[in-house]
Amino acid sequence: KNAENFPVILIDENILIGHIVFHKYFGEHTYEIGWVFNPKYFNKGYASEAAQATLKYGFKEMKLHRIIATCQPENTPSYRVMEKIGMRREGYFKKCIPHGNEWWDEYYYAILEEE
Repeated sequence: KNAENFPVILIDENILIGHIVFHKYFGEHTYEIGWVFNPKYFNKGYASEAAQATLKYGFKEMKLHRIIATCQPENTPSYRVMEKIGMRREGYFKKCIPHGNEWWDEYYYAILEEE
């Protein structure tokens, strides 16, 4: 109900290469963004382009105040995208996500409409 998924398609080839997840996070004015891409299309700027377009949509069309994103510290490509699109790291949460018999750490990034 509150989640939206946006396909990322290479227009010239009509190929689905990934998707952007964009959903309400806290209240009406904060959303969370995430992305999943086919590894074949990593390091080509597609995630950054799609994420930047989603930020623009969120701030301009939806009138959001804040957009956040999270990832595990080992996911360097993901947090590089976050930094490339202007998000700043606001937190480093130790052992906050249960995964089987272990706990994962998480980076927390955000950007405000006026940034």
